[in-house]
Amino acid sequence: MEAFLEKFLVFPYYWPLLLLALPVLVMIAFLYIKSTRAMRMWFTQKDYRFFLPEAKMIFRGLALLLLIGALMGPYWGRMEQQIAQLGREVYVLVDVSASMNCEDIQPTRLEKVKKDLKRMINQLPGDRIGLIVFTSDAYVQCPLTSDHKAMAMFIDLMGSYQFANTGTSFRAALRMALERFLDTEKSARKVTRSVVLISDGEDFGENYTSVVERMQKNDITVFPVGVGTYAGGQVPRYVRGRKKGYLRGENGQPALSQLKDETLQELAASFGTEYTRIDDQIDNLDAVADQIRLLSATVMDKESRLTSVNRFQWLLGASILLFVLSMFWMPFTRRRRSSKSRPEEKNPAETVAK
Repeated sequence: MEAFLEKFLVFPYYWPLLLLALPVLVMIAFLYIKSTRAMRMWFTQKDYRFFLPEAKMIFRGLALLLLIGALMGPYWGRMEQQIAQLGREVYVLVDVSASMNCEDIQPTRLEKVKKDLKRMINQLPGDRIGLIVFTSDAYVQCPLTSDHKAMAMFIDLMGSYQFANTGTSFRAALRMALERFLDTEKSARKVTRSVVLISDGEDFGENYTSVVERMQKNDITVFPVGVGTYAGGQVPRYVRGRKKGYLRGENGQPALSQLKDETLQELAASFGTEYTRIDDQIDNLDAVADQIRLLSATVMDKESRLTSVNRFQWLLGASILLFVLSMFWMPFTRRRRSSKSRPEEKNPAETVAK
């Protein structure tokens, strides 16, 4: 009973209808009293027999209350339902080279990427998302998963400390994502797959044209994202997780890293996607999430859930039934037999005379 009342009160904004029902019920009672008096003025009790006119009033009053109850959407009982989860497969490729520690974006480029990434994955609830970190090499930080809480944990673990070597290679990262997609490909269904490539654009790796052609052939879409400012900033030097000054070049001058996104923009043009840049503005990756959501979704999985059942149909059906019954609930007339059908009575005097 408590569960029923809890579900019945799901829509509190319908409760004012109950206050409206009270004057309506009073009006129904008033009209039936007046109509009953009017009919008695025109018809005598001998000609017209009233067949419980109060019942008609009660039927319509109950029908009104049941109709309001149906509008409130009462829930009771549970049933098992198969719920299809629609989504896509997305690999996020994040550059974790030393230049991503630049502070031209506060607090750093990489920390800003982490914050925006966690917001982005929350906007893709049904998608399976994986994480690949890279410099000149690539490493799968998190395989494709629909557990976005676990994904957020792996995003927090990203750092430039994961790789001893420096430099940036888009080819290594894109090839790793391509191989992962092909390894998990299922012939029974066609899954929409995409890659989000996030980097400051300093690509010193090999030519990646062949990888791009293979990705286009396998219908994998790439969304390039540049992070940083064109003015750039000095590259911090970290020792055991602590900042120890700034890196210096061969000439002894502080190393400067600037956003160089020409290659990223060329990638966006190759795949017909929109290039996005992460800067000091908020919610930079919302545009990427919007582009991914425009891609066709596939049934990724089916989940059995116990869901509460809306029983408004029962109340609505009972309300309609009572309304119809009240329409046909009519008074009965007293039918008199006509004089032709009655046998003629004989005069006793005539009988004696005969």
